[in-house]
Amino acid sequence: MKPRDLLPSVDDITEKAKKIFRFEPEDTTEKALKERMGKKPIARVYTDEPRSLIPPAPLEEAPNGFAQSNVYESLLSEIKPQHLIDRDEPVRSLQPSRSYFEQVAEDDLSITQSEMPRRKAAQVGFWDKVFLTLGMVKFQHSIFALPFALTSVLVASQGRPGWLNVLLVIVAMITARNCAMTFNRIVDRHFDKKNPRTRDRAIPSGQLSLKFAVIFGTINLIAFIVIAGLFNSLTLALSPLALAIILGYSLTKRVTHYTQFYLGFALGCAPMAAWIAMTGKLAVFPAVLGLAVLFWVAGFDIIYATQDYEFDCRHKIKSLVVKYGIRRSLMMSRVIHVLAVISFVLAGALQGRHLFYYLGCLLTASLLAYEHSIIKPYDLSRVNLAFFTLNGYVSLLFFVFVLLDVILLA
Repeated sequence: MKPRDLLPSVDDITEKAKKIFRFEPEDTTEKALKERMGKKPIARVYTDEPRSLIPPAPLEEAPNGFAQSNVYESLLSEIKPQHLIDRDEPVRSLQPSRSYFEQVAEDDLSITQSEMPRRKAAQVGFWDKVFLTLGMVKFQHSIFALPFALTSVLVASQGRPGWLNVLLVIVAMITARNCAMTFNRIVDRHFDKKNPRTRDRAIPSGQLSLKFAVIFGTINLIAFIVIAGLFNSLTLALSPLALAIILGYSLTKRVTHYTQFYLGFALGCAPMAAWIAMTGKLAVFPAVLGLAVLFWVAGFDIIYATQDYEFDCRHKIKSLVVKYGIRRSLMMSRVIHVLAVISFVLAGALQGRHLFYYLGCLLTASLLAYEHSIIKPYDLSRVNLAFFTLNGYVSLLFFVFVLLDVILLA
């Protein structure tokens, strides 16, 4: 007997395979697979999406001979969730469309997409709506323009404004801003719903009804006009113009790329309006200070707009970042902030301010320099720190140093 006769034959191996797996070995060439499966070969494209988020792919027909065994199913169970795409067809986005989720909501919850926001808003209590609205208008961002309005109040009154005047200016600033921001959220609600960064805001997410937002904005508008009338006849006459300016910002992104400068102009009116409220006339100091605020706001709003660069380009929303790109826009922001610091210094020189005022200007320049040092075209992860935290310090600390300057002078 030869040694090779001790080895099992091919027929013996085949018989054992039949008993174990219960299938007949077949031709596994590409042509044979085509004939058995009745379609072209498929290419598997894997995704990292959780199984629950991917619409179920159709189960392939098992090749002949596998139907009676669980080997084929066990192999499929080890494969991650996937989309099956023909080789001859272009590969499209692997993300399931929103219509899939909308259909699930309609089937499982028996409500349409238009009914969902109304149902959410109906489940929110009154005081919850009030706090949602304050969050919607970013009430904490009132810190940007308010200190500069109070700076005008201090300088115009030579350090003796009276607590009632200070309170009225604060309330007027807050109501004007609440009105403008509510209007902005209303007219931009369709954009906010599409933008991943803003889709969770109160109105697009359905937590707050459009009706409640309109009522809130109207109350603030009326309150602003009433408070303006308490100062003097000129502030009352100019209040509709002031409202038109701040409300108009929400529409500028549809008509011009220079929307950041318009926003700066709107906030730059704050020190001029406060000066008129205190004196009944305009002067050089609040005008130059307003110019400084214009440059300051335009510069940091450019940084803020870099977050939505791709979205704005896709939906044709205009801004300086869309027009010039992220890199050139950030360079432009640096130049604009240099102009802001120069304007702050010039305003103090024209008014004859003293040491503490210029120390405030120096601190402002330092904070703006640090702001630009942490923002890079390739790294925008610290935009929120640069936008809110640092600029909040700029406005507050500038006011504190002006306050010290005025008190020491008095």
